[in-house]
Amino acid sequence: MRKLAGALAFALVMVTAPGTLSGSAAGPAKPDDRLGQNAPYAFTQRDFWIPVADPDDMGNPVQLDARLLTPVGRGPFAGLLINHGYLGDKTSDGDAATAAAQRGYIVLRYSSRGWGNTKGQVDLVGTKEVHDMLTAIHWLDNPANVPIWVNHIAHYGGSYGGGHDLALAIAGDPAVRALVAAATWTDLYDGLLPNNVLKVTYESGFYAAGRQRTDGYNNYATELDVMEAKVASGVDLDGVHQLLRDHSIVGRWDQVHTPIFLVQGINDGLFDGNEAIVNYQQLSARGVPVRLYLGGIGHPPARASGGPEIAHVQDEVNAWLDHYVRGLDNGIDRAAPVEFAPTRYFGNQYLGANHAAMSATFGATSALDICPGLPAATGKLSTAPCPSAPPALLAAGTGGDPASEPVGGQALAKAFQQQFGMPFPTAATPVDVVNFDTDPLGQDTLYAGIPSLRLSVVSDPPTTGAGGPTLPAAAYQVDPKIYDVAPDGTATLITRGAFAEQAGAGAPGVHTAAFDAFAFAWTFPAGHRLRLSLSSADIGYLKPNPTAFQVAILPGSQLLLPGSQAATAPVWPALPKGRRHGDPALVPAAAWVAAPARTNQRWRLL
Repeated sequence: MRKLAGALAFALVMVTAPGTLSGSAAGPAKPDDRLGQNAPYAFTQRDFWIPVADPDDMGNPVQLDARLLTPVGRGPFAGLLINHGYLGDKTSDGDAATAAAQRGYIVLRYSSRGWGNTKGQVDLVGTKEVHDMLTAIHWLDNPANVPIWVNHIAHYGGSYGGGHDLALAIAGDPAVRALVAAATWTDLYDGLLPNNVLKVTYESGFYAAGRQRTDGYNNYATELDVMEAKVASGVDLDGVHQLLRDHSIVGRWDQVHTPIFLVQGINDGLFDGNEAIVNYQQLSARGVPVRLYLGGIGHPPARASGGPEIAHVQDEVNAWLDHYVRGLDNGIDRAAPVEFAPTRYFGNQYLGANHAAMSATFGATSALDICPGLPAATGKLSTAPCPSAPPALLAAGTGGDPASEPVGGQALAKAFQQQFGMPFPTAATPVDVVNFDTDPLGQDTLYAGIPSLRLSVVSDPPTTGAGGPTLPAAAYQVDPKIYDVAPDGTATLITRGAFAEQAGAGAPGVHTAAFDAFAFAWTFPAGHRLRLSLSSADIGYLKPNPTAFQVAILPGSQLLLPGSQAATAPVWPALPKGRRHGDPALVPAAAWVAAPARTNQRWRLL
C-alpha cells in the first residue's frame, strides 16, 4: 500500500494458528507432521495472472495480478484469501500472508481491479469486483492449481477488503467456511454520510488518493465520479444512498449463512461501531454463527497495529478460523459472542478490562433530560424533567474544534503548541457550541452501545444571500460529542456523531429530531461528569451545512445512554503463556514460544 495512504487507507490483516485437518468432501485429510513441531512451514511464492470474465469499461479483457504463497509439505492445506484495503494491491498485508503460510495456509492475494497492475475500474465492491473475487475463490479451490483442502477456505478483509468479505458472505460460496470482516461498513451510505452529514476528510481524501495511476488509464468507474460530484454538492443524496446500499450488506442479511467474525473500532473515525453492531444484530437474529468484537482497532484515531489488544483479538480470530475451517473443537463457538473493550476516542490505552455479553444490547437504556441554562452555552443533563428551562439557541458559524478532526487534527494541534507555545485556537463561538453536564457521578458508571438523541427543536428554513442561488442544504445541522469531564475540568472525548435535518422534513415549527450518535464503551469514574456537547458543525471532520441557520433546542430534549448491565459473561480466556488454541497434543507448550514466525503474528493497518 502506498505511503500516500498514510492515515487515509487501511487494511486490517490477520494470521492463523495451526490446527488439524479432519476431512473434506474429497476424503480424509491429514496435516503435515510439522504442525506439531517447533518450526514453521517453509513456503514458495509465485506471481501470476488470473483471467476474469468481466472486461474493463472500454471492453478490454482484465486479468488479476495475483500472488500465491504455498506451504511446502504433502498437504492438502486449507486456503486463505485476503482482499486488500483501499489504495492497496497484491503486495499489501505481506507479514500476515507470510505468517499464515508458515502455519499451513495457502494464501492468495490479488490486486483488485483498478489497483496495482490489474486493469479495470474500481467500483467499490460492485458487481465486477464481486465476480473477480469469486473467480479467485474458485481458482484457489481447484486441486489442479494448488494442493488445496477442497471447500476449506477462509477469507479476511479489512475496511475496503471488509466490504469484499461481506459481499462474499452474501454470495454464500460453499468453498468458504469462515469469514473475518474488520473495520468495514454495513451500509456504506451511513458509513460515509451518517444522518446525511458527509465525513468529508475521509471521503474526499480517499477519492482523491485513489486516482493513483500515472499512465493515463482511468481506474475509476463512472458511477464513482458521479457519486463524488453529488456528495460534494449535496445534490440527490437519495440517489447516492440507493447506489451505496447496492454495495452493502444492508437489507440482504437473509442471504448470509457463513460463520463470520466482525471486528470494529468504536473509536474508528471512518466506519464507527454502529456499522458492526447493526450487522451483528441482524445476522444473530437469523441464526448465523457470528461473533462481534468492539474496541480500539481500526482507522484513526483507533490503533492501527501492534499492542496487547490486537494480540488478544488475534487469538480469538485464530480460534474462530481453527474451529470453522479446520474443525477444531476449541470452544469459540460456545463463548459469549459479543465482547468490548472500554475505549476513549483519542489516545486510547487498552486496559485489558474487557466485557462480554450474549447479545449486542448490553442493558436497559437510561434517559437524561437536556436542560438548557443561562448563559446559552451552558446547561445540565438531569434525571428529572426541566420544563421551565430556557431554550438553547444553536447557530451556524465556523463551528467546533478543528483539533478534534480524527485524521490530522491532533497532529496539527500538537505542532501548533510546539511552534507557538499556546493551545491550538478553536473556531467555536458561544452560539456554535452548547454544553450540558451531569452532576458529578456518585460511582463508576459504564455505558456501552449506541447512544441516541431525541431533540425537541424549532428551526427556520436555511437561508441564502439576497438574490443568490439556493444551495443544497439542510434546515440545520447538529453534531454531538460526549466527553468525560474530570474534577479539574479536563474533558476527554469519548464519542461523537452527526445529524442534518433536511429542509422541509419538519421545520419550521416545534418537532422532534431523533437520531443515533456513534457507539461507545466507557467507564466514567466516580466524581467525573458526563458532558453532551452540541455544535452547529464539526470542522474539519464533517462537511458543514453550506448556508446559515438557527435551531433552538427546547426543554423535553433527551440523551438516551445505552446500559451495560448484561455485559457480565466470561470473556474468551487469555491463553497460558506458550500455548495456543487448538489440540494441545499437536501444539506442545514450547512450540509457539520459540517459533520464529510467532514474532510475525500480528494484525496491522497499512
